[in-house]
Amino acid sequence: MKKTLALVLAGVMAAGMTTVAFADAGDETPVVGIKAANWSASTTSHPYVYILDDNDAVGVLTANTVLEGGDQLALPIAIRTEGEDPDWSLFEWFDRDYDYKTSNVSVYADWDDVEGDVEGTVSKQWINYDDSDNGLDGFVYSVIITVPENDGDKLLDLVGKVSVGRTSSAARNSDYSVKVEATFGPDG
Repeated sequence: MKKTLALVLAGVMAAGMTTVAFADAGDETPVVGIKAANWSASTTSHPYVYILDDNDAVGVLTANTVLEGGDQLALPIAIRTEGEDPDWSLFEWFDRDYDYKTSNVSVYADWDDVEGDVEGTVSKQWINYDDSDNGLDGFVYSVIITVPENDGDKLLDLVGKVSVGRTSSAARNSDYSVKVEATFGPDG
């Protein structure tokens, strides 16, 4: 009887330690919009919001950029370790060398009501960056925003916020989001 009780207690203790190990393994979370907090309305560009061309980031979105329907924007994703100082410079880009599962990244977009109820679509994919000034060199997992079609005859605005998290709920409630403001013209 004592041996059985000892085995049961040993099993319970092992299961308890396993639970703690799983909890400790989940201390990393994806974030989007690195250094976005440093952006101000007085600047002409949105740092870390890139314009795409065939899965390559070819430039940063500026206040003077006019997009067309179907154009794509990319926001690189970084990984934040919970409990660390939330200094953006300490976050690591989610590149192909970083050991984090892409399936652990959910995207949330909250688009403001604008004329015609246009909303961008969001997805995730690996994007090739060549921006060594900002530490972005090579493939980084990113949120992709596809600009909606504009069949009218005037400029429209795509305005909203985008965030990521380990789950849909975490993405929706994330403390780290990027406000996206883009103007897009009639197609063609």
